[in-house]
Formats: sequence, structure tokens, C-alpha cells
Amino acid sequence: MQPVVRRQPVTTRTVQLWSGEVEERLQDCLQITNWDLFTEDFGEDVEGLADCITLYIRTCEESIVPTKKVRCFPNNKPWINKNIKALLNRKKRAFMAKDREGVKSVQKELKGELRRAKKGYKEKIEGKLEDNSTREVWDGLKRITGQKQADSSSSSPD
Repeated sequence: MQPVVRRQPVTTRTVQLWSGEVEERLQDCLQITNWDLFTEDFGEDVEGLADCITLYIRTCEESIVPTKKVRCFPNNKPWINKNIKALLNRKKRAFMAKDREGVKSVQKELKGELRRAKKGYKEKIEGKLEDNSTREVWDGLKRITGQKQADSSSSSPD
């Protein structure tokens, strides 16, 4: 029987790469927009106007905000980041080279980095609870426990 990691495929997610420069470019795009054109076409149809404006903003966002595809492994917890992955790879290389001291020192670094990452994730979840974003919290808990797989096309500003 194969481990769960090998039985479940790696998923690919598209994430948006937000920065101060990107936000400024998006604000500029929205500031030069002639919003009167939207109100002329829809008149009293508020729902149609809202849908049209939402679609326009989303289109501006898609054209300005750069995206990146990332691979998500089924056994990775949400607090695993690229620093932790690099430390895990360093530890694996030291172990394969039978370097006991190297393994010990990398393990010590890894332990501290994991502690910081878990604390950061905990604060992020607590922030969502304080903001009454309970749906996001429950979705995250379901993802951690394996009840819900991560959406392959979701985008996050994180």
C-alpha cells in the first residue's frame, strides 16, 4: 500500500502577486474610468449595474495583477512556506551525506522556523475570527483536516 502522499495528486493553484506598485496601477486604472458610461446603459437596473461594474473591476484586476502558478502537495499544512521547504531539503541533504552535526543544526533552525510559521498562521486565523470571517476559518479547518480539498483555481492575495 502506497502512502497517502503518493496516492493523491499534486494540485496547482493560481495566486495573485499583490504589491504596492500593483495596487497603485489598479487604482490608476479605476480612477481614469468614466463611470457615467455605466449608469447611462443601465438606468434604474441596479442589479445589472452592479454586475457590470463588478465584471469591469475584475477585468481590470486580471489585466494588471500578475499571477503565479504554485504546486500544492496534499500533505502540506497551510503554514508550510518556501523557507521551511528549503530547510527540509537542507536537512534531507545533510542526512543523506551522514552529517550528524549538519542535521542537528538544520533541525534546530527548522524547529524555530516552524514555530514562527505556525504562530503566524494562528494569528491569521484569529484575525479572521475577529473580523467575523467564520466561513474562511471553517474552510481552512476543513482543508487542514482533509475534509475539503483546496480549490485548484482559487486566488489569494496572501
